[in-house]
Amino acid sequence: MPGDSHRMTGPSGQKKQPVRYLRVMLSTDQRGLLYRKDFEAASIFDIFVQTFVGELVRDGTIIEGEHYVALIIPRYDPYLRRRPSVRVDPARAAEPRPWISLEFEGTVRPDTPLTFFTLELRVRERSLIYRQDFQLYEIDYFFRRLEQALLRLGVLHHGEYYWRQIFAREDDQADFEREEVYALKQEVTSLVEIAPVQVAAPAFPRKSLSDYVIQETVGAPEDAGPVKILIARPTLEAIQRIARAGVQVEQGGMLVGHVYQESDQSGFLVEITDHILAEEARSSISELRYTFESWQRQTALLRERYPGKRIVGWYHTHLVRMEFYTDKTRQTIHATELFFSRDDMFMHRQFFREKWYVAMVLDPQGNAVFFHWEGDEVVTSRGFYVIQG
Repeated sequence: MPGDSHRMTGPSGQKKQPVRYLRVMLSTDQRGLLYRKDFEAASIFDIFVQTFVGELVRDGTIIEGEHYVALIIPRYDPYLRRRPSVRVDPARAAEPRPWISLEFEGTVRPDTPLTFFTLELRVRERSLIYRQDFQLYEIDYFFRRLEQALLRLGVLHHGEYYWRQIFAREDDQADFEREEVYALKQEVTSLVEIAPVQVAAPAFPRKSLSDYVIQETVGAPEDAGPVKILIARPTLEAIQRIARAGVQVEQGGMLVGHVYQESDQSGFLVEITDHILAEEARSSISELRYTFESWQRQTALLRERYPGKRIVGWYHTHLVRMEFYTDKTRQTIHATELFFSRDDMFMHRQFFREKWYVAMVLDPQGNAVFFHWEGDEVVTSRGFYVIQG
């Protein structure tokens, strides 16, 4: 394999049970394999499925409000059928499934790239089974986002021809956090720059809550588990002003401060004293994503403005409302801007893997909630402390 490998995540976890997943690879004839990562089916096909279902709703095949699940069926044949098939099958339509899952028909070929795939939609209300074949280029949205990041890194080159390959696998080797980028030796330096400033958790000094002047308690931070969050009032108010500014795209940046080991060794105290607005991050009305350039800029500003402090997490605003429903009636039971989206989770796992990193989400009114690691999961914090600035 040409060149060197830079791995952008930490070591894999313990051996897992066999799962069904997809492995994506990008390569060129001249330079060989450039990129490899494992994905769950929903991570690759969510936008495609939602867009296609929208088309079926418009033409009346699916009625708006009906419940459906989507199965992605890998194909290795040279030919596909463009004509869809529709049938009624109450038993299959009623099977409990995730909203997008991977389904195999025939033998799994883990070392053979897919030539196309079948989308099967199961509509519960009318027991419909809708199937249609699609070429891989029809999930272009997923590949374009990936390729744009690799172009910015210099791993892919403008005008260069490269191969997109997807492999369907069912084993215990899936690692959804590891992302491998292969580059020629002269490119390795630029890749290393995207690594977080602190690549390993250091030994932190000890501190306790009694060492702080706590001005306000929001929620129940005493029950927050292994990570207790403290934020200086001037910093909280500055970030709230950003959230209330009425901009039409999401805003965000880095949280700066210190990390301490609690004196009783029960967990971490994350002290937020400053923030850095991420002007280079790419944002829209529904999401904010850090580019690799923005990460580099943030770490440079950290060294310049706040020597002796570290990045302890990140923050961003939400402008869209997420509605949560009951399983049976679809009656709305909760609606909020303060949620952690799939893109947020990807970003947190990509850049903020240490167990003391936190994330802060604000709505347009300036209300804030934190998220933090608890084991291998990112959970909503029960609250936080506002301390004297």
